[in-house]
Amino acid sequence: WWRRPVKDWVARRVCTCTGFGDEDGRFVWILTGRMVGRGPGHEPLLPTCRT
Repeated sequence: WWRRPVKDWVARRVCTCTGFGDEDGRFVWILTGRMVGRGPGHEPLLPTCRT
């Protein structure tokens, strides 16, 4: 469904989260690694990751 480069998709997702952190100390993480499954909230599970 996404025909552009992965970098474009990541930039778009990060831009939708730019309001995080202003008030409550949260911030966006970008992780890379091998996905081994999905958690209960449909989040990707990574055995190891690099930031």
